[in-house]
Amino acid sequence: MKQIMIVIGLIALVPLAVAGEADWRIFTSRAGGFTILMPGTPTFTATTDHTVVGAVIENLYNLATPAATFSAEYSDLPGIATFFDSDDSIYDDAKEGLLKRTGGKLIKYFGIEQAGITGEEVECEIPAAGKLPLRRLRARFLLKDKRLYVPSVTIPDGKKDDPLFSRYLDSFKLLKSIERKP
Repeated sequence: MKQIMIVIGLIALVPLAVAGEADWRIFTSRAGGFTILMPGTPTFTATTDHTVVGAVIENLYNLATPAATFSAEYSDLPGIATFFDSDDSIYDDAKEGLLKRTGGKLIKYFGIEQAGITGEEVECEIPAAGKLPLRRLRARFLLKDKRLYVPSVTIPDGKKDDPLFSRYLDSFKLLKSIERKP
């Protein structure tokens, strides 16, 4: 009898798991030249960052849910930036900018290979502030043809092994052709 109750309980959970899966869809940014899984439709914002090498437009898709905040950003870097700086230097600058912007404390920073690109992954812990709890953020920096891609996910309560990290970040893929603005 106990085994039957366990089986019935597991069967009852299957629709819940499937319903959660159904919410995840491939999000495509034709202008950004990538796809990534998202559990909903993100909002888009573009901001201009004035740097020593020129203006950089940061294009950001963002989706906040109770479980996590999902972001996918891309920026076209000025030619002079990629001419004088190595990929590693660009990744280090992106990491430092992310840590400064979030107030995060670096936990890990290591090389990765994704979408045919050798890049970097950063993991940091963002301290609790006001009503926001302790958060853990993972981001990947991927540079392809003067375009820097930064998919990231932030999870409340500092859960370091949450499967959302790999599920989201591993789903990032480049499109075969990119619609670049003149």
